Amino acid sequence: MPDDLALDVLGRGVGAHVDAAHVLAHNAQYDQDHAAEQQQQRRGGRPPDGGRRAGKVVDDDIDKVVKEDIEAGVKKLIVSACTKNTFEEALALAKKYDSIYVTLGFHPSEVDTTGADLELLEELLKTDKVVGVGEIGLDYHYDNVDKNLQKKVFQKQIELAKKYNKTIVIHSRDAAQDTLDILKKSSIT
Repeated sequence: MPDDLALDVLGRGVGAHVDAAHVLAHNAQYDQDHAAEQQQQRRGGRPPDGGRRAGKVVDDDIDKVVKEDIEAGVKKLIVSACTKNTFEEALALAKKYDSIYVTLGFHPSEVDTTGADLELLEELLKTDKVVGVGEIGLDYHYDNVDKNLQKKVFQKQIELAKKYNKTIVIHSRDAAQDTLDILKKSSIT
């Protein structure tokens, strides 16, 4: 692995330079924490965070992670909020830290999105530190998904991204062809 890893985050000039050793240290710690959680669950107990872990960073870690990343040379961070309930939290982080930017969108698992939810998303896309719409897309992994509703919400979010000249962050699982078809139809590719 190279000594450092340069990332062009979202391809919009919001760049980040990440020390690979720093990334590996975060990932190694996550792997250790995850293994401990699994062991705890096998014993019938709840993981230390009560089962609320969301990705590799938990709420209590955010100040520490941002500080460490800045010290490691990271210039910009992007926080993705994928549910209506997390939009304000992500925007509060962006307000608190100059280095944090945000993507907002409804994950495919949030297809119960209403017209009012999409209106809220549209309003929030006008915020300065919102750099993209996402994570949006299609997820057909589970049998009980409403594929047509997922497609409809995905298309509406693409329209909003185009309207406000925002990058999109795509989630696609077991739905590659439909995802590509929608992107082509939307003139994204």
